[in-house]
Order: sequence, then C-alpha cells, then structure tokens
Amino acid sequence: MIIEEGHPIHSLRAQLLVDKPDLILEFSKYIHLGNGKTRSREIFHITASELTEQWLLENLLLLDDEQELAFHSRVEYNSNVCHIPMVDFVNTTSDLEVNALLKPINDMLSKDIWLCHSGQSLHGYYFELVDNEFWLNYLANLLLCNQSENGGKDIVDQRWIAHSLEHRYSALRWSHNTNRYHSMPSSYGIRVISGRHDFNAS
Repeated sequence: MIIEEGHPIHSLRAQLLVDKPDLILEFSKYIHLGNGKTRSREIFHITASELTEQWLLENLLLLDDEQELAFHSRVEYNSNVCHIPMVDFVNTTSDLEVNALLKPINDMLSKDIWLCHSGQSLHGYYFELVDNEFWLNYLANLLLCNQSENGGKDIVDQRWIAHSLEHRYSALRWSHNTNRYHSMPSSYGIRVISGRHDFNAS
C-alpha cells in the first residue's frame, strides 16, 4: 500500500501541523451503512507529532474488512476545542465552480480551500483552526452556498452538514478499504484559486 503525494495527510502536516506538534487530532474507524449513517464508530486521538505516513499506513492495515478511517474536524489546542473547517461536496468536480460558489466562505477564512477527489465526491479543507462558535456559523454559511432554491444546483452535501451538527464534528474519509469507494482521497493536481493565492494543491 502506498500513500500518494496528494493525500490530505501531507497538506495537513505542511500547512497546519508544522508549528503545532502538540495539537491533539481526532480520528475514527467506522462502518458505513449508507446515507451518512454508521453501524459503529471507534473514536481515538493522537498528537500532531505522531501523524506520519508510517502511522497512517499502520492504521490502514489495522482496519477490519468493513471499516474505513476518517479524519475529524474537532481538535484540541492549548486545552481548547477547535475545528479544522472541511466540506463534503456533491454534484461537482470543478475547482472553478467550487471557488465561485464558495466565495462567501473563502472571505470568512484566512486560508484557501484545499480540494481533493475522495473516490466518491470532492472534499475540501481549510487548514486553519477556528473556535466552535465560528465552526457552527461556517456550517450554516456552507448551506447558503447551495443554489437549488434559485434554479441552480447544490454543491454542498446537506446530509453531511446535518451529521456534522448531530455529532458535533465533521468527518472526511482518509482510506479506501471497502468496495463502496473507488480510491483513496488525493488532490490529483487540482488548483486552488482565490483572491489571496494561486497554488497547486498537490
């Protein structure tokens, strides 16, 4: 098994964790039942300094046949609960479309969104820390980016947001252990474009 260069672990470490080795990260091993529901979920924590490619490989190999590995938005920093804003998209694989419709979100945050294909949908991360109140406001504003009520289409998965509110954290898959998905998450060279930066996500 190989962890590709475009896997989220690399951008997370480079863009957020490099100067926060004591940040406590949250993960889970879960069994998916469809429609965002799970049969079981085992939540566990590690420090940022423990998050290496070798750690990821070892934990992927420890997954049971039906399990997948998810990274959670919820982290602990200096004894405070914070979140790494993330998003699960639907109906789009276009980075240009995402950036156009997410402009209100991009204006809220100091970092640009990092996009990857998950093998099922497009995922996005803002590699910065926000407090819980900001995170709730962020989720609300994500919903407002959908366009179906105005004759357009939704690009943010509303069910995923509902589960984020229910669980008090967001989660995005980091593995490819079952036949439900097509691949591991990877940037595949998608470009991230905003008014602040223009750089290659991979």
